[in-house]
Amino acid sequence: DMMSAQAAFVTSTLHAGSRGSLALRLAGRRTCGRAVVVAAAAERLCGGRRASSGKPVLRPKIVVVGGGFGGLYTALQLAQMPWTRLQEPRITLVEKKREFEFLPLLYDVINGDLRGWQVAPELSKVLHNTGVEIVQAEALSVDPERRSVETRTIPASRNESASELKLDYDRLVISSGARSAVDRVPGAGEHAIPLTSMNDALRIKEALKRIAADRSSIQPVVVVGGNHSAVEVACTAAEFLRDAGSPRGVELITPSPDILTTGAKPNQKNARVALSTLGVKIQTGMLVQSVEAGAVNLSRAGDESDGSKTKLGASLVIWTAGMQPCPVETVGNAVDAWKKTERGQLEVDDELAVVGAEGLVWALGDVASARERPGAHAPPLVATAQAAMQQAPVVARNVYASVASKKSSKFQYNDLGESLYLGHKNATISSLGGIELDGIAAASARRAAYLARMPSVQHAAEVAASWVAQPALDLVAPRMRDIAPSWEL
Repeated sequence: DMMSAQAAFVTSTLHAGSRGSLALRLAGRRTCGRAVVVAAAAERLCGGRRASSGKPVLRPKIVVVGGGFGGLYTALQLAQMPWTRLQEPRITLVEKKREFEFLPLLYDVINGDLRGWQVAPELSKVLHNTGVEIVQAEALSVDPERRSVETRTIPASRNESASELKLDYDRLVISSGARSAVDRVPGAGEHAIPLTSMNDALRIKEALKRIAADRSSIQPVVVVGGNHSAVEVACTAAEFLRDAGSPRGVELITPSPDILTTGAKPNQKNARVALSTLGVKIQTGMLVQSVEAGAVNLSRAGDESDGSKTKLGASLVIWTAGMQPCPVETVGNAVDAWKKTERGQLEVDDELAVVGAEGLVWALGDVASARERPGAHAPPLVATAQAAMQQAPVVARNVYASVASKKSSKFQYNDLGESLYLGHKNATISSLGGIELDGIAAASARRAAYLARMPSVQHAAEVAASWVAQPALDLVAPRMRDIAPSWEL
């Protein structure tokens, strides 16, 4: 009847919070017809999906899994969509780390050019006043039928314990990233350090300090991989040891016939020059069979069957070869509803919606099997930070479109070129616009480009101010130590 219809609508609006005041006033009309019209309008505004109780979802719950480039930038874009009061969602970002890590700048942290806070701002500060709620937890599984995400919270202190937390969703975005494939090779998981996080960068930095101070051995630092990350960390390690006065060298091991086989030719050339200048020895066509304490066992790529191995002593092994997507496990009756590739990536359509998820779930970044442009024959998209940052606004617009009954968008990748860190004041940049830079000019342009991509204006301003002030601090600090050696500057 009229009273029960209005009561149900008012109750659902109260659950939407203070933003639903307009709907409350409208629902207070005394005619049943008007109440039904208002309810129908609210349902259209919210994408037409009703909860199991039959009530319209006035403030849809949007859960974003992953706080890296894809997840964080999607959440920030979602918060800026032109939501109406009835549409405005509850956006929850699930991430187990407290900080957002700007991974392309980890090399600068190892070499001491940048500090941790500049590269890894706290998520709580980045999301302050954005309307996005941060839940520090690990996403364990998704139940597509019940539309819920099972998580395990990360204790904020030693006095707290982890607990299970279920998050219901109306729309879900998965950007759970990837992990190093270091454990695929025997012994590598135990004796090698990957470079996929701030913690890894700090471990490598401490290891380089330790071996630089040890003059009893000259075993080299071994970098496994021939990709962009391998070249960048090899230059970083070689420069670190050189500046510390260590006689140790750096050796780069790759099964490929050359380094940067998928990179731009100018960058490949500049990288070779930088590696040669820093004394890095490159071994191409070599496969790492196993890693042990103080050594790696190698074989010629393609000749693994003959059993012959070459042992190379190593004071430190840094692993950059291969990444493994980390999709969230699906459970429940609809466990096989979502399609996945052999690598475990979620199959997505041209709009980055997960295939088989009924238009309620999107995926991006390492965990998504996306293509560079619409069409089944388009080349697969290489998962990079640049790609994830371009996917984020498309996903945000399409999530908004599904709620507001707007037209969705297809993803089109725009290759902006690539840059490589080759040392303290050295880099190489090659873009599709024909711009090619190297040396200190490229190093400055690289930093400026990454500064513009920081997740918040406030953090970018703080980092920029510290960069401007750093030369003056570097000039003053030695003199202050002479005056007061006990001061920690």
